[in-house]
Amino acid sequence: MNSFIDQIKSFTKHLTEDVAALFTEHSKGVQINELIPLIIQHQYVSHTQRELLGLTFNTYKIDFSPFLITLETKGKQNQQILEFTVQSEGMKIYSYKSYDASLSLHDRIALPKNILNYLS
Repeated sequence: MNSFIDQIKSFTKHLTEDVAALFTEHSKGVQINELIPLIIQHQYVSHTQRELLGLTFNTYKIDFSPFLITLETKGKQNQQILEFTVQSEGMKIYSYKSYDASLSLHDRIALPKNILNYLS
């Protein structure tokens, strides 16, 4: 049984290293705040708007298989960025949440170049 668990651990470690290498070799650093207008104005964005307790919340989604980009904002003019996530096949690649003081909209994140090309 231990041999099987060791094989799974080894596979997972190599898979994680391969994904990390893919991002560093084929990625470009970009600030989150540079992506926001690209997402909001993208021709294939899915936009939903909700009013809750007199506040307006917007959700923008772009499905660029295998990637899903989600942006959540507050305000009719998207005055506050609440959350930004990039997922690949259900796994979060990057997540920004406004309440996390360790993150900033000016942080540079590495995204695959094909995502950036798709958004531009």
